[in-house]
Amino acid sequence: DYDFTLAGLSLLLYAFGDQPDLLYPETVDHIVDVLMTQEGGTPKIYTPRLLGFPLRDTENHILMTEGSRYLKNRWKALHGNSDPKYDNVANGLEAWLVAYLEGMARAGFHEYNSRPYIGNTLTALLNLEAFTGEPVRVAARRVLDRANWEYAVGSLSLRRFSPFRRQARRSVDTDLDGDYHTGVMKAWMGLAGVDDLYIRKGEHQALWVPLTSYRPSDAVVAWIQEKPAPYFVKVGHGHDGSPEIYSGGPGYLITAGGVADDWA
Repeated sequence: DYDFTLAGLSLLLYAFGDQPDLLYPETVDHIVDVLMTQEGGTPKIYTPRLLGFPLRDTENHILMTEGSRYLKNRWKALHGNSDPKYDNVANGLEAWLVAYLEGMARAGFHEYNSRPYIGNTLTALLNLEAFTGEPVRVAARRVLDRANWEYAVGSLSLRRFSPFRRQARRSVDTDLDGDYHTGVMKAWMGLAGVDDLYIRKGEHQALWVPLTSYRPSDAVVAWIQEKPAPYFVKVGHGHDGSPEIYSGGPGYLITAGGVADDWA
């Protein structure tokens, strides 16, 4: 689970690393050379072998790990290190990461509606959208745009209770304010001028919002604040999964569906 730390270190490095009055140069060097352990161009998509079999890591872990790898490489290259392993284009990591993100933009999250994983996924994507080269930034923005539009049609007045994708034991939780995406969304809405929003879940992930550049579109913000017209939306999850169904309009929202396959 060190990738949780890597995501936070990446944020600290890029938000404050070039401001020596806020982050000492010696601290920056320690973060990059000691604490940020992933580097080079080979993605790590499998967990340590279990009983001799490789097990593919989950979406949020891949994003946090490979995002930090990309950002360490980029920092080293931008600060004078010409070792080819830190060139994200030459070592193939940029192309791999763009392809991975484009797949998510087309198909949506595999770990959709997952508590607390959605918060970790969003922070990894915010790092990529804010601090990477243009191809990765554009791809990450497309994923964020899709996720936030789905939040807009699947919530009402910043309350959300969606079907669960993972950790079925959490399905007994009927908290309408417990979605980690809501915590991040409230931070964005606060910057958009909405007052008196209290973040109850995912406070530490909401800290990414003022330190990164991404903002939801005006249309998403408008639909989160008020549904302007009746609508019926089905969000697909592949040939072997039931779609999520959202039917709503001014003052109401009805949700259903979202049955998931059982392999994760």
